[in-house]
Amino acid sequence: MSHPKMTDKMRLAAIDVGSNSIKMLAAELSAAGISSIKWHSITVRLQSGLLPDGSLDEAALSRAENAIGTLAAMARELNIERISAFGTSALRDAKNSAELVRRVWEHHGVRLRIISGEEEAESAYAAAAPAGRAMVVNPGGGSTEMIIGEDGRVLAAVSAHVGAVSLMNETAGLSAEQVIERAAAHLLPEWKKLGLPAPQQVIASGGAAACTADVLIAKPVRDPALVEGYRLTLESAQALYEKLFAMPVEQRLAMPGMNPNRADILPYGLAILIAFMRLSGAPALTISDRGNVYGFLQRMAAEWQK
Repeated sequence: MSHPKMTDKMRLAAIDVGSNSIKMLAAELSAAGISSIKWHSITVRLQSGLLPDGSLDEAALSRAENAIGTLAAMARELNIERISAFGTSALRDAKNSAELVRRVWEHHGVRLRIISGEEEAESAYAAAAPAGRAMVVNPGGGSTEMIIGEDGRVLAAVSAHVGAVSLMNETAGLSAEQVIERAAAHLLPEWKKLGLPAPQQVIASGGAAACTADVLIAKPVRDPALVEGYRLTLESAQALYEKLFAMPVEQRLAMPGMNPNRADILPYGLAILIAFMRLSGAPALTISDRGNVYGFLQRMAAEWQK
């Protein structure tokens, strides 16, 4: 695909159509790098709209279409030159995802591409990984990516078919420990495929990881600078998980730092992180506030510059 010749500055927007929420990151690309202009998220819960026959129900399709349309309108108000949308786990699973692709193009002029688990993993790594050898774990709403790389280059990546929303839906009535065991059962086969030991640097990215840090930091007003680089130990993750699991959702909502759109699913995202830490032997995770959408935008920028 050819693009107009790059000017000194260019504005791009990536829309991440995830299984739990749909996020938009608008940024300016220049010789100095990528500068964020606006970020916005809308909770849609696509994963919860999957019917037994494997299709998304009409309500979920409408929620997603409306959210993408809203985010695209926000981006256009910022004079964005190119908008691209990327669909992940729930749209990979849905047999009628082409219907959403059609609607957002015909009604909103946005091209939605459904990416593979491997592409999602690469985007998560590009967004969160530091220099040197590192591992990134990214639990989403419907899948969890595990990636090992070095100096920005992915060495091995897998995508496990478990996320905070899907785990919540499949473990009703189970105990706290049984939920972790179920998460581990999903992660283990993919972990074995990696074939590499976890390096010393292990980063957790995505909404579940960032919200966990927010709740442990317990500030009434969110401070992203405190979240980025936060060290989550297995002991603190386990203690928070057990506390949240025993609470009704209404009580979780009153906790400082709690994202109200994640109050019901946060224990399940934490269960995945705990299962991962036990499996990998990582005593602690470094939290990154950068999710897939940052990686998508970086890939868009690289394509545009070709």
